[in-house]
Amino acid sequence: LIPNGVQAAAVPPAGRRGQALVLVGRLVAHKRAERVLPVAERLRGSGVTLDVVGRGTGSAPLAAAIKASGLTGSVRLHGFLPEEDKQSMVAGSLLHLSTSQGEGWGLCVLEAAAAGVPTVAYDVDGLRDAVRDGETGWLVRAGELIEDVTERAVKELADPARHAAVAAAYHALAGPF
Repeated sequence: LIPNGVQAAAVPPAGRRGQALVLVGRLVAHKRAERVLPVAERLRGSGVTLDVVGRGTGSAPLAAAIKASGLTGSVRLHGFLPEEDKQSMVAGSLLHLSTSQGEGWGLCVLEAAAAGVPTVAYDVDGLRDAVRDGETGWLVRAGELIEDVTERAVKELADPARHAAVAAAYHALAGPF
């Protein structure tokens, strides 16, 4: 058995992160990337932006939905990025979002963890194994909305001590992988 893994820095990156949220993944129907739109709408005017990294058959519909929602200034589509650029974008983010409701594990979640960036993900198999609710990130439980949980996470991460504790816990969780 060889578990998934990523290369992590010896210590999590220090300092405050930007006010960007990031979603990384293939833009296909079952990844549900369009779920970032209510998040962006909720956080509009707060200075928080959302970066979407990835490509796939859902790219054009997502771009159209962003435009139709008037969120072009809040949600930025980057398409495919070289690994170094992707890692830099994730490492500079406040929070990583996983909108999928079906993952075996979620490599993007582990990559964010390696950078000390907490994740908001749905409470489903695979993702609940990669995110410890309230400790290394936040899980969206049945009956909750991802925009509510994300807004709560952004508020918690505004406290530098809380942010440092969550980042360190997530980095430690990623270490064995």
